[in-house]
Amino acid sequence: MIGKYMCFVFLLCFLCKAEGFLLDGQTDSSGGLTENHFITLMKLLVEEKEQRHNLELAVTQLHSEFQILHKNYSDLKNNCSTILEQYTRLKNVSEVHQIRLDEINQNRANEKIFQSTIVRSITEVTSNISKIQTQVDDLMQLKNIKQLQDVRNLQLVMKTLQQGLLQVNITQQARGQDFLALYNMTLYIRSLSEAQARRITGLSLQLDKNQQQIANVSNAVSLTACLDSDKIHSEESVILFSDIKTSIGVPDASSFITNGTFRCPSAGLYLITVTVTSGTFNAHYFVYINSKKEFNGFVSKHSPTDYTDIGNFEHSGTISVTARLDVNDTLYVQAGKIMYISTWNSCLSITKIK
Repeated sequence: MIGKYMCFVFLLCFLCKAEGFLLDGQTDSSGGLTENHFITLMKLLVEEKEQRHNLELAVTQLHSEFQILHKNYSDLKNNCSTILEQYTRLKNVSEVHQIRLDEINQNRANEKIFQSTIVRSITEVTSNISKIQTQVDDLMQLKNIKQLQDVRNLQLVMKTLQQGLLQVNITQQARGQDFLALYNMTLYIRSLSEAQARRITGLSLQLDKNQQQIANVSNAVSLTACLDSDKIHSEESVILFSDIKTSIGVPDASSFITNGTFRCPSAGLYLITVTVTSGTFNAHYFVYINSKKEFNGFVSKHSPTDYTDIGNFEHSGTISVTARLDVNDTLYVQAGKIMYISTWNSCLSITKIK
């Protein structure tokens, strides 16, 4: 069909290349065009234009059909490739199945050989059993001859056993007395052992209790320190409680005196009590744990006529809080503003309670 379309296109192209036509064999070429000549020429031009338009349509249609055929050819080629791949896979699978079938046939042949071997073995075993049965029958005939000798031997053995049993009874009676004495001694030793075990249990409990008390004492942490002199503290300055009253389990007490920072030596729950005495208006302070503000303390507000007369307006502000501290956690008290702090009851107390 493609060849037919190609011939048609070639014919149309040949017709398009025609440049002349014959109007009349007797037309005089020396004169000008007449009206009939002009009309005929216009008709020919119109027909040629229509033919050209029809030719373009035919070429366009042929081109579209050619593209469709080309696409169908590509699809057919792809389908052929797919079918070829499927055929190759099926061929490979068939070869694998054929190999497996050959293996199965070989296994069946081996099984038949094995079954034949088993049948021969069973036949041989059956023959051997028959021979053994014959030998047993022969031995049964000899048994009657030896029975009398066996009876006499058994009588001698029984007599020997009776004598041995009598000796064992005599020995058993003597051992019974010894066993009774040993049993009484065992009961006495058992009673002593139970009493000793109860005593050991009591001592063990007492030892555990003592060890717990020792551990509690060894893990005890307590620090009480007060201000050593009246001072005016600047805002955000650390309050130094340099006068240590009590120090238990605090290895860096000297460092606390210098910088006012308590470093936790043992993890646990701590009771923290801070008391600050000041006459400064709106005096307050903060408790920092690991450089983070955790608690606020307030002294008092008052309305004196003369703020310079601090001594007449002193008040004490106390806070008591609990906090869980880990090893090497830090704690210090910081002034909240420029404030005068008196030594009167201005103290810090830190005690591990659990």
